[in-house]
Amino acid sequence: MLRTFGAHIPVCDKPLHCPVCAGSWQVQKSVPHFVRTIAQGYFKAQETVHVCANRCRYDSGKLVTSRPASLVKHLIPGMGIGYDVMTFVGLQRFLYHRQREEISWSLLHEHGISVSSGTISNLAKLFLGYMRELHNSHSDQLQDAMVSDGGWPLHIDATGEDGRGTMLVAFSGWRQ
Repeated sequence: MLRTFGAHIPVCDKPLHCPVCAGSWQVQKSVPHFVRTIAQGYFKAQETVHVCANRCRYDSGKLVTSRPASLVKHLIPGMGIGYDVMTFVGLQRFLYHRQREEISWSLLHEHGISVSSGTISNLAKLFLGYMRELHNSHSDQLQDAMVSDGGWPLHIDATGEDGRGTMLVAFSGWRQ
């Protein structure tokens, strides 16, 4: 477990030039974020946001700003939680069938990250959304793989532990 708890890290990636006017940038604001990632741990990041010095605007009317890519590419927008935490939660929940409390305990004791059970539910739903988008964006390659296999036979099971149809499972026998 990384010992970054309580660390205060300034994050300031100054962009090269404005994409609209190719002009320079100035600091718009500095924003603190409490960040939780498996890779870096729990720490406070002081993010510096830049704005075009000429006050350029996009077609939408929004000011041209730039946030540090080194921070943004690792964090889920608006959450201060890393994509790696979301992936951990999603895999634990849907691949290993772990309950929210088990996932929370694991995050805390293995990675030093405290996450509420409600946040775990939200991260699990978000994980499914990203998986859906990934699936949809690669549907042509998936279809090609199925065609090259000669089809896609599925084993269907719709029974639960209590003998009633509680969940529908479609399992690809050839690809496991």
